[in-house]
Amino acid sequence: MTKKLKYIIIAGVAVLVLTGLLLLLIFLPTGESGQESATGDAAYTDHAEDHIDNEDNSLLIDRQSDELSHLVLTNSHGTFTMRRSASTGQIVIDQLADVPINDEFAEFVWYGSLTMGWNYKVGDGTTPSDLSAYGLDSPRAVCKAYYNDGTTTGFSVGAQVPASESGLYYMLVDGFEGVYVIYIDESFFQGSSYWISDDVFSVGSMNSSDAVDIGKITITGKSFSQAVVLSPVTTQDVSHPFYGYDYTVSCGNKTFSADDYNMSLLSDELSYLTASEAEVYKPTAQQLSEYGIADPWAVVRFERSGREYIIRCGNKTADAMYFKLDGIDVIYSISAASYPMLTSLSADVLRSGELHVRQFKAVSGIKVACAQGTWSFSMQRKAMETDPSLYEYFAYKDGAQIELNLFKEVLGQFNNADIASLDESADRTAPYLTVTISYYPEFGRAAETFQYYTTEYRRYLCVKDGQPMACVTSLWMDKLIQTAQAAE
Repeated sequence: MTKKLKYIIIAGVAVLVLTGLLLLLIFLPTGESGQESATGDAAYTDHAEDHIDNEDNSLLIDRQSDELSHLVLTNSHGTFTMRRSASTGQIVIDQLADVPINDEFAEFVWYGSLTMGWNYKVGDGTTPSDLSAYGLDSPRAVCKAYYNDGTTTGFSVGAQVPASESGLYYMLVDGFEGVYVIYIDESFFQGSSYWISDDVFSVGSMNSSDAVDIGKITITGKSFSQAVVLSPVTTQDVSHPFYGYDYTVSCGNKTFSADDYNMSLLSDELSYLTASEAEVYKPTAQQLSEYGIADPWAVVRFERSGREYIIRCGNKTADAMYFKLDGIDVIYSISAASYPMLTSLSADVLRSGELHVRQFKAVSGIKVACAQGTWSFSMQRKAMETDPSLYEYFAYKDGAQIELNLFKEVLGQFNNADIASLDESADRTAPYLTVTISYYPEFGRAAETFQYYTTEYRRYLCVKDGQPMACVTSLWMDKLIQTAQAAE
């Protein structure tokens, strides 16, 4: 049963209660035999040519929630013992004690066993010796309620009333004579996957007032030859290479800035993970293999509000993915449309594509050297008398003052370098271009040297302080040289 269908069931309850009298008229027995139940039950004959209406709207069961100790529901999926937690007030199920429960769905059974009206009694009101005609020789569901005062009550649910689509079933109720026709919610016929909450972290919606913080994320698995590590950037140092970014992406000995938009998506997905369905409870080793969990294509280890979680990503279909969260013995599925990042993780998607970005407020000098020439740009600054934290800037090229915007144009073109590839094959005999970035002394940061070596396909390998980074295009290279040369 899909989540959408579950909520349709919830909405239907209120409608059915309000239209009970109309349903009674519509589904009064016709006396015909051999009609097939709308739910696929075997055809049952309605022997209610003579019947007894509930003219005074009396109740068979009428108890209060605080009177109920626990209840035991048995159906074709197993036995489920429900009770209300003394600490949280939410319903828990003994047989599913190690997984989060969808409290909203469990409430339908809880309150459905506390108050029960009836539409009519079949025949003359006595209990027939042969209950098979009503599906009560082998009930679809049996519910037993245990009250705090030691008393009990229970009922058995048989076949659906022929031609009924309204949830009217033949039922036996403890302490009462006869077969009753009563509305019963579909929740009484569900199994483990229905009761398990789709809200994996049990935190409610994304509108929750509780802030969720996603820390370091490490991705491994058979689709990743090297671990991909996503680390939050918290520095306030404007001279830091990744100042202004939310995360960095590290793979092997290389670290790049993360794409802020994609990281925002992934962070939201990991903060409020709601499954489409709880597919398998307590999966066997064979099921873990069948769903791709035993050998996941991705293993996502991450910090969520100070606690570590591990998600194992299994098989994918055209529009969904199976996964398992360590510590919860359930295989879930999620929609690829709702979780585009988690279902398509890769280092390429997570990288920003920007090779090197440096901040104007931190850079005191830029030196550009190539075959066409060498140009040295420098900055001087003077603190404002009205506010010493603000500066007046003066730009120079080879010692001669230039317009400030020309210095910014050179730095801006340097920052515009995008990653064309991660290929490191290049003739590193002599660089085609060398750029040196200097910083104001207050930052205590040494100058950085970027050298660019010719590779195939008109690309250039960037090597920073002796460490290969990535390739840039010749288009960027030509533009930087032209900008530096023309800054007069």
